[in-house]
Amino acid sequence: MLGALASLLLITAVAAAPGGTTVGTGDVTFRTPGTFILNNKTGDFTVPQDFTIERPGSDARADRASGNFKRKVAVLAGNVVMHQTQPVTDKGSSIKQATQKPMTITCKELTVDWAAKTYTAVGEVHVVQENDTVDADRAVLNDETHELTLQGNVRMHQGASRTAQAPHVDYNTQSKAYHATGGVTTLFPVPTPSSGPTNSPTPKPKRGPRL
Repeated sequence: MLGALASLLLITAVAAAPGGTTVGTGDVTFRTPGTFILNNKTGDFTVPQDFTIERPGSDARADRASGNFKRKVAVLAGNVVMHQTQPVTDKGSSIKQATQKPMTITCKELTVDWAAKTYTAVGEVHVVQENDTVDADRAVLNDETHELTLQGNVRMHQGASRTAQAPHVDYNTQSKAYHATGGVTTLFPVPTPSSGPTNSPTPKPKRGPRL
Protein backbone atom coordinates (compact mmCIF):
# COMPACT_ATOMS: atom_id res chain seq x y z
CA MET A 1 0.00 0.00 0.00
CA LEU A 2 2.76 2.46 0.96
CA GLY A 3 4.72 1.48 -2.15
CA ALA A 4 1.74 2.19 -4.40
CA LEU A 5 1.15 5.53 -2.67
CA ALA A 6 4.80 6.49 -3.10
CA SER A 7 4.58 5.67 -6.82
CA LEU A 8 1.56 7.91 -7.20
CA LEU A 9 3.32 10.78 -5.47
CA LEU A 10 6.09 10.66 -8.06
CA ILE A 11 3.66 11.96 -10.68
CA THR A 12 2.95 15.66 -10.25
CA ALA A 13 0.26 17.38 -12.28
CA VAL A 14 0.46 21.14 -12.02
CA ALA A 15 -3.02 22.45 -12.77
CA ALA A 16 -3.54 25.71 -14.59
CA ALA A 17 -3.42 28.73 -12.31
CA PRO A 18 -5.37 31.93 -13.09
CA GLY A 19 -2.31 33.38 -14.83
CA GLY A 20 -1.14 30.08 -16.30
CA THR A 21 1.55 27.65 -15.13
CA THR A 22 5.24 28.60 -14.94
CA VAL A 23 8.02 26.11 -14.18
CA GLY A 24 11.65 27.18 -13.94
CA THR A 25 14.90 25.22 -13.96
CA GLY A 26 18.12 27.24 -13.93
CA ASP A 27 18.04 29.83 -16.69
CA VAL A 28 15.20 28.02 -18.52
CA THR A 29 11.53 28.88 -17.96
CA PHE A 30 8.49 26.89 -19.15
CA ARG A 31 5.07 28.53 -19.49
CA THR A 32 1.67 27.10 -20.36
CA PRO A 33 -1.94 28.24 -19.81
CA GLY A 34 -2.94 24.64 -19.00
CA THR A 35 -1.59 21.55 -17.24
CA PHE A 36 2.08 20.62 -16.77
CA ILE A 37 2.57 16.90 -16.04
CA LEU A 38 5.88 15.92 -14.43
CA ASN A 39 7.34 12.60 -13.26
CA ASN A 40 9.66 13.56 -10.40
CA LYS A 41 11.50 10.23 -10.53
CA THR A 42 12.36 10.03 -14.23
CA GLY A 43 12.27 13.73 -15.02
CA ASP A 44 9.84 13.20 -17.91
CA PHE A 45 7.29 15.94 -18.51
CA THR A 46 4.33 16.43 -20.85
CA VAL A 47 2.39 19.56 -21.78
CA PRO A 48 -0.71 18.75 -23.87
CA GLN A 49 -1.50 22.33 -24.87
CA ASP A 50 0.16 25.67 -25.73
CA PHE A 51 3.74 25.71 -24.45
CA THR A 52 6.55 28.27 -24.34
CA ILE A 53 10.19 27.73 -23.40
CA GLU A 54 12.35 30.79 -22.64
CA ARG A 55 16.11 31.13 -22.32
CA PRO A 56 18.32 34.23 -22.21
CA GLY A 57 18.27 35.56 -25.75
CA SER A 58 15.69 33.16 -27.17
CA ASP A 59 12.17 31.79 -26.81
CA ALA A 60 10.06 29.19 -28.61
CA ARG A 61 6.37 28.26 -28.57
CA ALA A 62 4.34 25.33 -29.88
CA ASP A 63 0.96 23.59 -29.65
CA ARG A 64 2.31 20.94 -27.25
CA ALA A 65 5.55 19.62 -25.78
CA SER A 66 7.32 16.80 -23.96
CA GLY A 67 10.81 16.25 -22.62
CA ASN A 68 13.02 15.37 -19.69
CA PHE A 69 14.41 17.69 -17.03
CA LYS A 70 17.31 15.40 -16.13
CA ARG A 71 18.52 15.15 -19.74
CA LYS A 72 17.69 18.86 -20.24
CA VAL A 73 15.77 18.22 -23.44
CA ALA A 74 12.39 19.52 -24.63
CA VAL A 75 10.57 18.55 -27.82
CA LEU A 76 8.07 21.10 -29.13
CA ALA A 77 5.53 20.08 -31.78
CA GLY A 78 2.87 21.78 -33.87
CA ASN A 79 3.16 25.32 -35.31
CA VAL A 80 6.57 25.86 -33.74
CA VAL A 81 7.92 29.42 -33.76
CA MET A 82 11.33 30.26 -32.30
CA HIS A 83 12.77 33.75 -31.86
CA GLN A 84 16.44 34.38 -31.16
CA THR A 85 17.43 37.93 -30.28
CA GLN A 86 21.08 37.23 -29.51
CA PRO A 87 23.45 34.28 -29.01
CA VAL A 88 23.38 32.67 -25.58
CA THR A 89 26.60 33.50 -23.73
CA ASP A 90 28.19 31.73 -20.81
CA LYS A 91 28.00 33.33 -17.39
CA GLY A 92 30.77 35.90 -17.14
CA SER A 93 30.89 36.51 -20.88
CA SER A 94 30.19 40.04 -22.03
CA ILE A 95 26.83 40.43 -23.74
CA LYS A 96 28.54 43.08 -25.91
CA GLN A 97 30.22 40.21 -27.76
CA ALA A 98 26.83 39.17 -29.17
CA THR A 99 26.67 40.51 -32.70
CA GLN A 100 24.11 38.18 -34.21
CA LYS A 101 21.07 39.80 -35.80
CA PRO A 102 17.59 38.69 -34.61
CA MET A 103 16.39 35.48 -36.25
CA THR A 104 13.09 33.58 -36.45
CA ILE A 105 12.70 29.85 -37.16
CA THR A 106 9.39 28.12 -37.90
CA CYS A 107 8.99 24.34 -38.28
CA LYS A 108 6.80 21.36 -37.41
CA GLU A 109 9.01 20.06 -34.57
CA LEU A 110 11.83 21.59 -32.54
CA THR A 111 14.13 19.79 -30.11
CA VAL A 112 15.76 22.09 -27.55
CA ASP A 113 18.84 20.78 -25.76
CA TRP A 114 19.57 23.52 -23.24
CA ALA A 115 22.64 21.70 -21.87
CA ALA A 116 24.34 21.53 -25.29
CA LYS A 117 22.80 24.87 -26.38
CA THR A 118 21.47 23.39 -29.62
CA TYR A 119 18.13 23.57 -31.43
CA THR A 120 17.12 20.92 -33.98
CA ALA A 121 14.23 21.85 -36.29
CA VAL A 122 12.53 19.41 -38.68
CA GLY A 123 9.62 19.63 -41.09
CA GLU A 124 9.11 22.63 -43.39
CA VAL A 125 11.90 24.61 -41.72
CA HIS A 126 11.83 28.33 -42.55
CA VAL A 127 14.51 30.72 -41.26
CA VAL A 128 14.37 34.52 -41.49
CA GLN A 129 17.21 36.88 -40.56
CA GLU A 130 16.90 40.48 -41.72
CA ASN A 131 16.51 40.31 -45.55
CA ASP A 132 17.74 36.70 -45.80
CA THR A 133 15.49 33.62 -45.82
CA VAL A 134 16.27 29.90 -45.82
CA ASP A 135 14.04 26.85 -46.34
CA ALA A 136 15.11 23.27 -45.60
CA ASP A 137 13.92 19.87 -44.40
CA ARG A 138 16.12 19.97 -41.29
CA ALA A 139 18.21 22.56 -39.44
CA VAL A 140 20.50 22.44 -36.41
CA LEU A 141 21.46 25.70 -34.68
CA ASN A 142 24.42 25.74 -32.29
CA ASP A 143 24.39 28.75 -29.95
CA GLU A 144 28.06 28.46 -29.01
CA THR A 145 29.49 28.27 -32.54
CA HIS A 146 26.73 30.33 -34.19
CA GLU A 147 26.57 27.68 -36.91
CA LEU A 148 23.27 26.78 -38.59
CA THR A 149 23.53 23.41 -40.39
CA LEU A 150 20.84 22.99 -43.05
CA GLN A 151 20.00 19.68 -44.73
CA GLY A 152 17.59 18.55 -47.45
CA ASN A 153 16.24 20.75 -50.26
CA VAL A 154 18.01 23.84 -48.93
CA ARG A 155 16.92 27.06 -50.64
CA MET A 156 18.55 30.34 -49.64
CA HIS A 157 17.56 33.86 -50.61
CA GLN A 158 20.06 36.56 -49.66
CA GLY A 159 18.63 39.97 -50.34
CA ALA A 160 16.25 40.57 -53.21
CA SER A 161 17.96 38.63 -55.99
CA ARG A 162 20.78 36.34 -54.84
CA THR A 163 19.65 32.72 -54.42
CA ALA A 164 21.30 29.35 -53.80
CA GLN A 165 20.06 25.74 -53.75
CA ALA A 166 21.92 22.75 -52.34
CA PRO A 167 21.42 19.50 -50.40
CA HIS A 168 23.61 20.77 -47.52
CA VAL A 169 24.52 24.27 -46.31
CA ASP A 170 26.55 25.46 -43.31
CA TYR A 171 25.52 29.03 -42.46
CA ASN A 172 27.12 31.31 -39.89
CA THR A 173 24.44 33.43 -38.20
CA GLN A 174 26.95 36.12 -37.21
CA SER A 175 28.97 36.62 -40.39
CA LYS A 176 26.20 35.41 -42.75
CA ALA A 177 28.82 33.41 -44.66
CA TYR A 178 27.69 30.05 -46.00
CA HIS A 179 29.31 26.91 -47.38
CA ALA A 180 27.11 24.84 -49.70
CA THR A 181 28.00 21.30 -50.83
CA GLY A 182 26.59 18.67 -53.19
CA GLY A 183 25.05 19.87 -56.45
CA VAL A 184 25.02 23.59 -55.73
CA THR A 185 23.08 26.06 -57.88
CA THR A 186 23.75 29.75 -57.25
CA LEU A 187 22.13 32.67 -59.07
CA PHE A 188 23.66 36.14 -59.02
CA PRO A 189 22.05 39.30 -60.38
CA VAL A 190 23.55 40.41 -63.70
CA PRO A 191 23.44 44.14 -64.53
CA THR A 192 21.23 44.85 -67.55
CA PRO A 193 22.94 46.91 -70.26
CA SER A 194 21.46 50.34 -70.70
CA SER A 195 19.13 50.63 -73.71
CA GLY A 196 19.38 54.44 -73.89
CA PRO A 197 20.89 56.31 -76.86
CA THR A 198 24.64 56.45 -77.06
CA ASN A 199 26.21 59.88 -76.89
CA SER A 200 28.19 60.69 -80.05
CA PRO A 201 31.20 62.98 -79.63
CA THR A 202 30.40 66.61 -80.42
CA PRO A 203 32.24 67.67 -83.62
CA LYS A 204 34.65 70.53 -83.24
CA PRO A 205 33.54 73.76 -84.95
CA LYS A 206 35.27 74.47 -88.26
CA ARG A 207 37.40 77.55 -88.42
CA GLY A 208 36.86 79.99 -91.28
CA PRO A 209 39.64 81.27 -93.59
CA ARG A 210 42.08 83.69 -92.14
CA LEU A 211 42.04 87.28 -93.52
